[in-house]
Amino acid sequence: MGSLLIRDINDESLAKLKKIAKKQHRSTEAEARSLVEDFTAGLLVSHEVEETNFYDELRAYMEKEGIKGIDDFELPLRTETAEPMTFEE
Repeated sequence: MGSLLIRDINDESLAKLKKIAKKQHRSTEAEARSLVEDFTAGLLVSHEVEETNFYDELRAYMEKEGIKGIDDFELPLRTETAEPMTFEE
């Protein structure tokens, strides 16, 4: 695993990080590691969403599963009906 040294963090930011870490029952290092991991994971997900075409993925899935159209999807039968919602007491 790699290491990271961060220099010149202002005192206020470091104090806030230590306070957050204490609330989370973590060391300051563990909290900083968690923040970096969460941030990079968010960037990866964001990139994946931006770069992925939902419809291309759906078409590929349908082709792989042998689904030709919407009628090929198996939908559950509705056997019960719900009572209409009312807002009166």
